[in-house]
Amino acid sequence: MIEYDIVYRYCRPEESSGDGKKIRSRDNNELAHSIISLGLLTDKFQKIFIIHRGPPPAHCVQQSVEQVIFIQEKELLEKISHEYQIKVGSGNSEICKMGFQLIPDISPWFLVMDDDFLIRAPCSIDYFFRKGLLTYPKDGSHVPRLFCRKQYKKYIDSLTRQEKLAYSDSGQDRRDLFPPMIARFIRDGTAKRGRFWSGFLSDRGRGIVQILILMSFFSYVDLTQKKFVCVNDHWDFHPRFYKIQMAIFENWCRRSTWFRLLQLICVLSSLALFIVMPLLLALVPVFYVVSKITSVRQ
Repeated sequence: MIEYDIVYRYCRPEESSGDGKKIRSRDNNELAHSIISLGLLTDKFQKIFIIHRGPPPAHCVQQSVEQVIFIQEKELLEKISHEYQIKVGSGNSEICKMGFQLIPDISPWFLVMDDDFLIRAPCSIDYFFRKGLLTYPKDGSHVPRLFCRKQYKKYIDSLTRQEKLAYSDSGQDRRDLFPPMIARFIRDGTAKRGRFWSGFLSDRGRGIVQILILMSFFSYVDLTQKKFVCVNDHWDFHPRFYKIQMAIFENWCRRSTWFRLLQLICVLSSLALFIVMPLLLALVPVFYVVSKITSVRQ
């Protein structure tokens, strides 16, 4: 079994990006639930590194979680600048990917998580290997990604100065280092593409529509036993609907009894609707014919 760590990037709601724009407007408690979901990793990890701006998000970590190490984003950016002798901006958190291999005491392997990634089913580290090769999703799926520190460093070191600058001072462009890196690994024969059993929910309407979509999506995830789920921050800005949506999200994450009952009711109602509607539609011509016959007789 390999030794591996977990790496998160986190921006607090009140933090701003390099051009003064707000990165996010609220903390929806995703990071706390994501960290709790790490308990479904059947191969124990060593440490959790959380790269953050501003004060460390200690409120997101339960006391039972050990070996959590907070790293100021500024400190990591300084390491990148010193290591590669380049100017490093602070426009977005994607730049931090240039320095994951430089994190002090990081294990030979590390699993990269986003704060809105959740693990929903038991998962071993072997899931990230297929036929002995590191495996990455076939598309841009929002799922955890496992990296070998040595291989990761080798790729960063191989970039030209101009390529490093393109990623390290990208401002609001948010250039993602991972796609070209993974493509290189695959070309070199050290990794491959594979299917990841995951679910992703992004833009989902507003108000009642979003509530219905949330219930349907969460029920689908649980029925199909998805391993990974990503729920982007597209929550409603209306206070009342936001509160309801957060209650749904929180109880789904906690697998509360009343939410499971609510899910069951929704699933049974949907099944009943799918059964009844075709029958009603099939009876429409019959009702039409009967009404015509009745009108003729009259």
